[in-house]
Amino acid sequence: MKRYCYLSIVIVLLLLTSCSQETRLDSSEEKISPHNTDTGISNHLTDPTTDIHIYPDKEVYTTPIENVSLIIENNGQEAVVFGNGMYVERNENGTWYEIPYASFEFGDVTGEIRSKEKIGEEVPVANLKSKLTPGTYRIVKSFFIDSNQTFLATEFEVE
Repeated sequence: MKRYCYLSIVIVLLLLTSCSQETRLDSSEEKISPHNTDTGISNHLTDPTTDIHIYPDKEVYTTPIENVSLIIENNGQEAVVFGNGMYVERNENGTWYEIPYASFEFGDVTGEIRSKEKIGEEVPVANLKSKLTPGTYRIVKSFFIDSNQTFLATEFEVE
């Protein structure tokens, strides 16, 4: 009878623990970011005619999070084309891991930001395969400068 009681308690504790856990990906679903470099990716790109800057509307978000707002600012002399896709990555022990979307595609559509323009885009974090838990994250976005693709990233915290 004592053994049955202990077994019942263990089963109940396991069920409660599994129900309270945030959804996290196992390592087989995550991949190390292709943008994982020692120097990191800047959130600002300047050259003689380009001055593009990205940043989140808030530096710290509190769970639960549906969207993160990304601000794109073009202070350069020319319009800049950008890719429609935005990727969310999580930092764990100095390594960035890309968090895949569950069932969401950005497609091949591109956008353009004119000179001296500032626009906002919503990053659909609710569509990620795992929920954002406390930690450091970044949004990675592609831009096309003189037909060359480059990436910018901006970090934010989740509490």
